[in-house]
Amino acid sequence: MRLYCAVAVFLLAFLAPTNAQEVLKAWEFNTPGDSEGWFPAHSLAPFVVEDGILKTRVTDTDPYLHDSEGEAFQIDANRYQYIEVRMRHDDGTSGEFFWANTVQGADAGFRPGKERGFPCIPDNEWHVYHVYPLWEGEITRLRLDPPGEGNIEIDYIRIIQAPVGTHDPASPTWDFADNSAGWVTISGADHLSPTADGAETTLSAEGATVASGLLDLHADSFQYAYIQLSTSAPVDAGLAWSSTTDGNFPACNLLDFRAPGGTISRNLRLADHVMYGGEIKGLRLTLIGDPGTKVVLKALELAPTPQGPRLLELVSLAPDPALLTVGDEGRLVATVRNNGGEPVLPGAQRGTLTLGTEEPIALQAAAAQDAPLLAPGETSEVSWPFTMQRPGAATVTLSGPDGLAGRVRVICSKPFPAPERATKPTAVVTEEAAWIGNRRVTLLLTKNEEGFAHGQLRLLDHDRVRTMAALPHLAALALGGMDEPVGLAFQEATVQEADDAASLVLKGTNTVGGQTVRCTLTLSIEPGKWSLDADYTLSSDADLSIRAFRGPWLWAGEGAFGDKQDLALFPGVEYMVAGERSSSTLDIAPPKNVRFAPHPNTVTVPTMAVQKDGCIVGLMWDPLQKWAGDNQKPTAVFASPNFIEGYDNHLMGLCLPSIPEWMAANELMAETSYPLAAGETMALSASLFAR
Repeated sequence: MRLYCAVAVFLLAFLAPTNAQEVLKAWEFNTPGDSEGWFPAHSLAPFVVEDGILKTRVTDTDPYLHDSEGEAFQIDANRYQYIEVRMRHDDGTSGEFFWANTVQGADAGFRPGKERGFPCIPDNEWHVYHVYPLWEGEITRLRLDPPGEGNIEIDYIRIIQAPVGTHDPASPTWDFADNSAGWVTISGADHLSPTADGAETTLSAEGATVASGLLDLHADSFQYAYIQLSTSAPVDAGLAWSSTTDGNFPACNLLDFRAPGGTISRNLRLADHVMYGGEIKGLRLTLIGDPGTKVVLKALELAPTPQGPRLLELVSLAPDPALLTVGDEGRLVATVRNNGGEPVLPGAQRGTLTLGTEEPIALQAAAAQDAPLLAPGETSEVSWPFTMQRPGAATVTLSGPDGLAGRVRVICSKPFPAPERATKPTAVVTEEAAWIGNRRVTLLLTKNEEGFAHGQLRLLDHDRVRTMAALPHLAALALGGMDEPVGLAFQEATVQEADDAASLVLKGTNTVGGQTVRCTLTLSIEPGKWSLDADYTLSSDADLSIRAFRGPWLWAGEGAFGDKQDLALFPGVEYMVAGERSSSTLDIAPPKNVRFAPHPNTVTVPTMAVQKDGCIVGLMWDPLQKWAGDNQKPTAVFASPNFIEGYDNHLMGLCLPSIPEWMAANELMAETSYPLAAGETMALSASLFAR
C-alpha cells in the first residue's frame, strides 16, 4: 500500500503540469526600484519600478528590454506554455517576445525564428495579453520588444504552463466538442474554451491565430481540409501548415477562405496549392475580423477527398471574349465545382443555373440550365452563347442551388479598323473610328452612339500585326454616391501632325451622377518609339466629389494570349513567372498578400508589364506628377490574371485620387471623395507601350 501511495504521489506530481495551470516564472515588479533583472537594452528611458509597475518610454527606434544579461531561469519548453503580460501603452498595435538559451551572438543570443508577435491596443488602458511561443528545447532568457513610440507600463510578466494537449500526432481529425483537441490560441484572442458546441474564443484584436499540437502527418495522404466553424460576424480566415516543429509557419504555406458569419462547412483544396507537400508538423488558423467576434471551432479533418454534403460553388463567371464585337457570338461561361463530399445527382435536388441579363444582350440558349452532375471535388463548365447587336455595357447575374451566385459586366464594341501600316507618326479620324501610331505601335479607337469609347493596342512585329491589349473604356468616372465608375465617351476627335510627331486630341462631355463633366484625352506618338503618351484632364462647371477617375485601363492579352503570361512585373510589388498569379500568398501571408492597388511608396519603378511569346505590353507613369493642386502619386492597379473584374486577361491601370490620402490601399473607390471645385482641373498622364 505504501509503495502504491508513493507511486501515486509521484505520478500526480509528474503529471500536474498537464492537468492544471502552473506559473513557471514570474516578474511582478512589486518592490520599488527593483526591476527583477529586467533592464532597458535599447531605446528605452527612463526605466523605473514604482507603485507595483515597471514604467518606461520609447526614445528611439527598435526598443527592447531583456530579463537578464545572462541566464535568468531554466525551463524545458513545450507547446503548451504561454507568456502572459499585463500592460498598458499609448502608441503602436503590436509587440513581440523573443527567447533564447544562450548569450552568444550579435544580438546576445536572441535571433530571428525565436520570436512571436502579438497584437495590442494603444488606448492607455490595462490589458492582459497572452502569447503561446510554441517554443522547444531549453529556455533561459526572455526579451520584450514593446509597441509603438510612447509610454509603456507593465504590471507583470509570467510564463505559465497550461494543460498539455492529448491529441494523437498521427490523427488527421479533430473534434472540438467539449475539447480543445490540443489547439491553443497563439495571440489576438481569448484562450480556447471547450463547450458542447466546440472550442470557443473571442477576438481581442483584428487578427488572431490558433494552432494545433505537434503532428506527424504527410501531405501526400491528404488533398483536402474539411473545416466546420461558426462566427458571430464575418471573418477572413486561413489555414496554414508547417513542416517544422519550431512553431514557425512560412507565409507561403497558407490557403485562405471566407467565413461570412454563422456556421459554415468548407472543404479547402490543399493539393491545388503550389507549396503544399512534404511532412506536416503543425497546423494554424488565422482569423481576421472585428474585435469581439466570437469564433467556435467545431471540427477539422484532413482527408483524401472532400467531406460533408454536396456544395456547388461558383469558381468563375466570365464572358468569352471579355470585349465582344457587335454581331459576333460570344459565350458566357460559368465554371462550377462540387466542393462537398456527396455527388450532385439527377433528380429534384439537382437544381438549375439561371442567367439574368439586360439589353443589349441576346442569349442564344435557354437562360436556365440544369446544374452539372458532379462527383465530389469535380469541376465543370456551363456556357450560354450570346450576341450583342449594338455596342455598350450590360450586367449578367447568375443564381443556382446551394446559394451559388455571381455577377459580371459584359462590354461590346464596334469592329476595330485595320489601317495600313504607318511609316511615320500618323493620326487618322473617320466617321466610325480613329487611330494613332507609327511603324511600331498603333492604338485603335472605335466610336459608338455616345462617342469614342473603346481601344485596342497593337504591336507591329516585322510583317506581323499582334494584338497586345484592349481598353474597355478610354476613361471612367465615379462620383459621390456611386458604387462603380461609368465609362466616359469622347464626341470630338482632331488630328495634329508635324514632321516628327502626331497627336490625336479627344474631347467629351458626359452626364455622370447628375453632373455634366468635361474630359479631354490627348494621345501623342513620336518616330521610332515603342510607346505613346496619354494625357487626361477632367473638369466641370459644378463642384464634384470624385470617388474614382480612371485613365488608361489596359486588358493585356485580351483578344490574344488571354490570361497566360511568361513573365509579369510590377517593380517593388510583383515579379511573376509563368503560372503564378499576383496577390498570392507565395511570398506574403494574408491579409498583406493582397496588393493589387498598393501604397505608392512600395512601387520602386513606376511601370507595369506582362510578357508573352517574346513580346511585352504595359504602362509607365511619373509618380510625382501633380494631378490636382499639390496632390501626387496616382494609384496603380495590377492584377495578373484579372481576378478583380473576373476576365481572362491581365489588368494594368491608373486611377485617381491617391492612396492613402483619399483611397485605402487595395480599394478602387475613394473612402474620402476628392472635392474638385467648379472650374478646377484634374489631370493624369501615362505612357502605353508594346514591344
